[in-house]
Amino acid sequence: MQISILADIVNGVLLNTPAISLVVDIHLDIKKIKEASGYIAYNQQMANEAISKGAFAVIVQFDPIITDDEIAWIKVDNIQKAITNILRYKLIEFDTTLIYMQRSTLYLFRHLNNKQKNDMLLLSNDLSNNFETIETINSNTIIMSDDLKFLEAIGSNIIKIFTQQFHIENLIIHSIFETTFTYNKQYFHKIKLPYLYINDFLTLAKYFNSNIDTDKLSHFTVLKPLFITNLLHIVPFGQTNRFILSNQDKQIAQQEIDYIQQYYKYGQIKTIIYKDDILNLIDNIKKLDYNLLYIQNIDIKDIKKYIQNTLEQQNQQLELYIIN
Repeated sequence: MQISILADIVNGVLLNTPAISLVVDIHLDIKKIKEASGYIAYNQQMANEAISKGAFAVIVQFDPIITDDEIAWIKVDNIQKAITNILRYKLIEFDTTLIYMQRSTLYLFRHLNNKQKNDMLLLSNDLSNNFETIETINSNTIIMSDDLKFLEAIGSNIIKIFTQQFHIENLIIHSIFETTFTYNKQYFHKIKLPYLYINDFLTLAKYFNSNIDTDKLSHFTVLKPLFITNLLHIVPFGQTNRFILSNQDKQIAQQEIDYIQQYYKYGQIKTIIYKDDILNLIDNIKKLDYNLLYIQNIDIKDIKKYIQNTLEQQNQQLELYIIN
């Protein structure tokens, strides 16, 4: 991209007369910088580091010290606006389809869509991550997000899929994980779907003309239980009366906790928040009195990994004790 075009896209002012005339790409992640990259810097130190890695242009909102007059220094009034303008330009280039879904529907969609992963790009709530991810798109990419404001900032003609409330019949809530119901004369028998997510499921079924694979619900990682013994041994589904649920997403976690408190009537519920203290987490898992332990701010896969690592360490210590 020509430096003059880049300056126009971000509504910026070129602070010097650089020797270079273009950049090959633009990044927010300093680790992605290579020779001839452009970089969006939030402070002087970041700008200097990018230049040392070979950046040909830096975009800043502050008044920089121009340490290298050979490269382009572009100042903008609003760096967030500059970022969205770059993304908008990128998406216009490929005429990209944008789809908005509410958060829980988007969670479910990840496990039900029948398209190739290369065609679907699910954005996070991290602007830097989204910026780098969008750099990889092509003309066939469909971008999906639960952040409508962000989508509207970077594109137009957004397909908006709002979660509907459906009239269902013959509802049986077998457990907090499994449901039977009828909708529009179609019978869903003991599907691995919490009642909490039925409206999300039917919203997707309606939008995609029922072309979704319910078998994939067995891999649905939201409200995926980890059954565990008092000694931290992980066992198959239902083989103990103690299990763990978790979610990193605060909004989804609160929805799930409210649902559990309403529909789980078989034992004691405890909720805790993970605060980057693994030893304390493992200690709580062992010592708390519960049948259902819901842990916020962590993924269930990470909990499983931490428990397995703890057991391995305990076994190693036991082996050393026996040898000695």
